[in-house]
Amino acid sequence: MLQSSQTSSKSDVFKFGKAYRLTTCILLAVTFAPEISLLRAQEPTLAKRPESDLEKKAGDPPSTSDEPTPLQEPDDQTRSLSSRRGANTLKAKPQNSPTGIDAAPASFQKITPGISSRNDLKAVLGPAQSKEEGPNRESWIYEIGPFPRVEFWIAKNLVQRIFIELEAPRPATEIIKELGLENFAPALIPDADGSIRGHAIPERGVILGFAEGSDPPEVSEIVLDTITSEPFVVRAQQDLDHRYSQSLADLTIAQSLDPKNSEAFWLEANLLAAVGQYNRAITAVRKAIEIEPRKLDFQLTLSSLLRQIDEIETAIATIQPVITSTKSSDIIHLQAKYLLADLRSQQSIPDYQESMRLHSEVIDAALAMALSNNSSLRQTAKGLLVDAHLGMATTISYGVWSGKEKVIPKWTASARQLAEHLITQDEGDSILRLTLASRTLNNYAAINGAIDPSQMIEWAMDQRSRLIQSSPDSLFLHQVNWESGKAALFAAITYQARGKSEEAKKYAEQADSFFETASADRDATPQQNYLRGKACFVMGSLIAIHDEDHSEAIVWYEKTQPFLDQKLPQRAIQERGQRAEWLVSMGVSYWNVHDYENALRLTRQGAEDIEKAVHSGELGKESLALVYENLVAMYRKIGDPSKADDYSTKAQKIARQVPPSKRR
Repeated sequence: MLQSSQTSSKSDVFKFGKAYRLTTCILLAVTFAPEISLLRAQEPTLAKRPESDLEKKAGDPPSTSDEPTPLQEPDDQTRSLSSRRGANTLKAKPQNSPTGIDAAPASFQKITPGISSRNDLKAVLGPAQSKEEGPNRESWIYEIGPFPRVEFWIAKNLVQRIFIELEAPRPATEIIKELGLENFAPALIPDADGSIRGHAIPERGVILGFAEGSDPPEVSEIVLDTITSEPFVVRAQQDLDHRYSQSLADLTIAQSLDPKNSEAFWLEANLLAAVGQYNRAITAVRKAIEIEPRKLDFQLTLSSLLRQIDEIETAIATIQPVITSTKSSDIIHLQAKYLLADLRSQQSIPDYQESMRLHSEVIDAALAMALSNNSSLRQTAKGLLVDAHLGMATTISYGVWSGKEKVIPKWTASARQLAEHLITQDEGDSILRLTLASRTLNNYAAINGAIDPSQMIEWAMDQRSRLIQSSPDSLFLHQVNWESGKAALFAAITYQARGKSEEAKKYAEQADSFFETASADRDATPQQNYLRGKACFVMGSLIAIHDEDHSEAIVWYEKTQPFLDQKLPQRAIQERGQRAEWLVSMGVSYWNVHDYENALRLTRQGAEDIEKAVHSGELGKESLALVYENLVAMYRKIGDPSKADDYSTKAQKIARQVPPSKRR
């Protein structure tokens, strides 16, 4: 492969003619070499993609189809490569596997890049018909059969790369089929404006260069290369079909081919984070940082992962240097500021004012970037706008402000419209819709049922169905189920607050089912344990209160208890009192089925936790009245008047301190 140190001068770029220029542009786009800017400067200017109005009203998303346009099938009248003299000398089947992986370079006339020597080339094809010199290499050029120009790059006495110019462009689908490459997913090779200039098949080192302006694409050049890490990384980076298992395999191959490819480790960390494997993700991103300590986006990813495992303070310490070492106009600065905004609202003592201020600053700065002609910057900015709008809604829902039920839907509507722009116009990930729904329903749950969740949960379940049908990948399906579980749980809590028990039971049961399926490959973080326990408790309490079936409620409470003993996530610290009340409610059901031992154990534990919550100011003293009265009745029933009197004294003290209107 071309090493990054092998830069070309402007004269070198055009030395080898048209075939060299197009193919070199394709290869350099894959290898990220610095000379790409020289090549792009000489290419025709393409029309810019028109931007839609970002301020369009919510609820009126573009109607662009999510379905990709299929490549045109070849015309039956088109002659095949195999019918031409000399064509059978081009083989995409591997000749050897020097890397020890299921990938090997293709060959031409039994000449294989990275394996065949200068003498092998001379023995098979004879002396070069012409030769040209390049930086740290020489080129042997031939006319062979139907190929007017076949160029072999030789460096260190080995053939490193082969360029094959076709006498006329051919449909890409036809070439792919004839070379036996139809079972390989390609890495797409874009130019500066995002137009696809070719396909790379990483497993075979094959690159198909498209004729300029051909639609559907036609191949004008074929390049055979050694097996390198970059095309595997590019393919993983471009995965819009949610083939997570394949992408992780690609990144593993890339890492084995080049252990210093920091991008491969960083992308692996992001993929593992998406499926909840945070500990493996942290290992991967730390490896990327070890290779390139100054890459700020690696530090950003590490901070985000630390947040996921509930190391909030460490995450803040990690993100601060990124903010201070970047300019406020940089996208990485805004990403770091958004993450800090979220972290501020998730501390054990949240700072909602600071969180709101930071989210507002991110939104103001990212709006201009979302209209950029640079596709990568535009996509990132739009995604950041979606996150910041949702973050603002969450900050409002958990903070102490009035009129939440009127303000939150406005932020949500803006986020949804921005998400539609990103997905339909800038190739954003379609799972964003489901994530948006679950985050929105979380906000609804936080404001005690003030907003009807019906439309949002129905939309979430519709998105779930679409996503499940879009990919069979098990890791992706687990991600979908986890997001669906959160959406269903928050809908259940909201319905419960609105007094709609049947709807609440429906979604609580769904949440438990989705969580159960999704948790197989996920790390058991405090947040995951908390949500799973909450789903089971909500279901049990609904059955106990509305169905008055305490035996069935206990079935769900048994599933709840393993999660109750786990550490609370920092973002839920303020719900310690609520979790204590769960224990008291569970105790009531055990009491009703005459399991007095467990009833007393749970009620005492609940009382102790509520006392702590009252002492810290999280709950008012009136919260203790009910639990003390329960304990008085329980101890009298089992014949322990001494303890009954102790709790009776405590209950009377509460009665003197709390007005009757505040007692539960």
